[in-house]
Amino acid sequence: MNEDLSLHKVVLPNDLVGPSTGVGWEVGFWNSQLNDIVSDSNEDTFKNVQSLSRNIIKSFSSNFYTISRILPKDKRSAVECIYSMVRFPDEVVDTFNLSGNEKHKLLDEWDHQYAKSLDSKSFQDALDRSKNPLISYFRELCINLSIPVDCYPNFTKSMRKDIEPRMYKNFDDLIQNYIFGSAITVGHLLTHAYGHAESTNMASALKTSRSLGIALQLTNFARDIKDDLNRQRCYVPLILFKSFYNSDTNELNIPSEIEVRKAQVALAEEAEKYYCETWEGINNFSSDAVPAIKACTSVFQQLNKKIISNEHSVQNRISLSIFHKIRSVPYKHYPKMIFLYLADSVSD
Repeated sequence: MNEDLSLHKVVLPNDLVGPSTGVGWEVGFWNSQLNDIVSDSNEDTFKNVQSLSRNIIKSFSSNFYTISRILPKDKRSAVECIYSMVRFPDEVVDTFNLSGNEKHKLLDEWDHQYAKSLDSKSFQDALDRSKNPLISYFRELCINLSIPVDCYPNFTKSMRKDIEPRMYKNFDDLIQNYIFGSAITVGHLLTHAYGHAESTNMASALKTSRSLGIALQLTNFARDIKDDLNRQRCYVPLILFKSFYNSDTNELNIPSEIEVRKAQVALAEEAEKYYCETWEGINNFSSDAVPAIKACTSVFQQLNKKIISNEHSVQNRISLSIFHKIRSVPYKHYPKMIFLYLADSVSD
């Protein structure tokens, strides 16, 4: 059996390609997407990877895709690029039908290609070094926005923790040893894309993005608690719900529906603290990015409150209607958002 799991010019055997769920992309499809967009023309390859990034965010997150339409074009493209760079490692650990060792091997290859791109000064230079158009696109973005090179690896490091899940003692442990890499790091990347307000500085904007990252991650933990438990993952701090763990075997117990619901509410209520912090500092971001960030914060806080109030949110994964999502966007942005959404649909 061919065990080459590299991301370039690779044909994976069928038993390493997970069944299509209608939600994620199979690993073989990711490979073909990355390979097919490379052209003899540097300009065409760059346009192709921009289009791929837009397609990725549109395919995987209707929330972020819809809300990001109201950002200025350059910031919208930056968000699409960053989202794509975090989507692939997330898919590796959550969706691909691979063993733990095979997932680590894919992430090793991804990290290696990122490391190869670091000495480059342009998209083409990065592509020559890494052979990965998406990483090369991201590298040029990092150069243009002065994003520290040691920021992104924190994300892939955090994703690896989902391959061999661990327990977290309390919320501080959870934030420091998981959420920092999974959500705070992503917030820092996005903040460089958004920019800071003229009246403040980047440090203040990064502080607010930290609060928002924690809030969003805790909401996702609360919403997906049942699915995560089925994957033998638990982000409920041990200090709150010791009944979730077997101290003798160091493994998860099978909690009752009532216990799961209590844990779900505890996660969502903790998230509310960080939504409040986010609203207090939301104007630390650049004014042309604030409407989109406010809309994002509003949508996810509404989702969080719905999780707290809905007693059946463990059995039925909570979501918001498109009406509630659009209502979070200021009316003046409706024409632009609708136009860009339709334009993207036509170009697909």
